[in-house]
Amino acid sequence: MALRIALSGFVVLVVAMGIGRFAFTPQVPLMIAAGQLTLTSAGLVAAMNYLGYLVGAWDAMRAHRFVETRLWLGITGAVALTLLSAAADNAVVHGLRRVVIG
Repeated sequence: MALRIALSGFVVLVVAMGIGRFAFTPQVPLMIAAGQLTLTSAGLVAAMNYLGYLVGAWDAMRAHRFVETRLWLGITGAVALTLLSAAADNAVVHGLRRVVIG
């Protein structure tokens, strides 16, 4: 059981970090070119992303129950919110989504 949980965590971490973390960086120049973000607001959105990582790490340290369910909800949420970020039209919406994705 412990190996299964460890492998589940590894796979979820790889996918979530790949999608949740690294999908934002290549989007930034496109969002700036489209007028959705300025350089300043892009920096603020990135800071919100890091805040989400901090909150997620703090939460993960205290998660002792429903570990597998939390992993699947996290990965599903990261993918869905990353896809929904295409529909966000301002820095506040992007920032809030990045906090949750983090």
